[in-house]
Amino acid sequence: MDFSSQGSINEEVICRICQQLLTEPMSLHCGHNFCQLCIAANESESFFGGQCRCPVCQSTYDPWHLMPNKELDNIVKKIREVNMWSHQQQRSDLCEQHGLYEQHGLCEQHGLCEQQGLCEQHGENCHLFCKEDGKAICSHCVQEHPGHQISLLEEVVKECQEKLQVAVDRLMKEEQEAERLEAVINEERDTWKNRMQTERERILEGFEEMRDVLDKEEKRELQKLDDNEVHVLDNLAVAKDQVVQQRQYTRELISDLQRHMCESSMDKLQDMINAIRRSEIWTLKKPKIVSKKLSTFRFPDLNGMLQVFKELAEVQSYWGKKLQVLQIIMF
Repeated sequence: MDFSSQGSINEEVICRICQQLLTEPMSLHCGHNFCQLCIAANESESFFGGQCRCPVCQSTYDPWHLMPNKELDNIVKKIREVNMWSHQQQRSDLCEQHGLYEQHGLCEQHGLCEQQGLCEQHGENCHLFCKEDGKAICSHCVQEHPGHQISLLEEVVKECQEKLQVAVDRLMKEEQEAERLEAVINEERDTWKNRMQTERERILEGFEEMRDVLDKEEKRELQKLDDNEVHVLDNLAVAKDQVVQQRQYTRELISDLQRHMCESSMDKLQDMINAIRRSEIWTLKKPKIVSKKLSTFRFPDLNGMLQVFKELAEVQSYWGKKLQVLQIIMF
């Protein structure tokens, strides 16, 4: 609560630095009074040449000549008691205009009642912050936090906001870097997909060419086999005809000899002699037999060829990398 705006409270009990009720008030020679912590903080900021200046009238004073104002401290304690009683009384009532919840101090429209920033123990605005305990406190609560780092709540909020801004700036840079890396990865992915597709097409084309070559070679070898078959069968047919003819002649010669064996007349003697002569000079002529050796097709050792091809590819890759390293060193 900003007490400087309330006409019912004398300005003498308000610290002109923190605009709150005085806590352990200290008096200057100029007559102005300040909280002990507030004037001590002012000394560290305005100290020059062994003297300090009053935040109100700018008159100089010696830091070691500050005097505690016990009378004003008692007045402030009475005012705190009144504020505390008023605060408790207000907490027990409902907000007539908006329906304040008694247990939580919440207003349906405003969310928080205007007394929420008051210290429940001392009835004073919680304008300070204890960093060790992580809670907002009033000036009177400072005595309950000995040795703790106490700062103005506004300064703590400002410090947190600055830290939040720093965190936001850093995370925005991280987000931009992540976005850049994502773009790089997407580009690399597209590059690899194109390279893979190109290699896939090259492999398919290569094997298609090999299949064409194998198909042509298959047809050529089968045609050779067909031609060879026709030639062999033709020769065998001629040989068969020759053997059949000689067999027929031999059969006729045997029949003629057997017929003359049954004859005994002298007038058939010459025919016998002629038949004997024909049988003596007759010799079976064996036909030219086709060689049984068939010229077989030798299939290429594809596994061996692939192994050789793989070894050559590995050698090519090895020397390709060596060449790249050499080019990098030279340039």
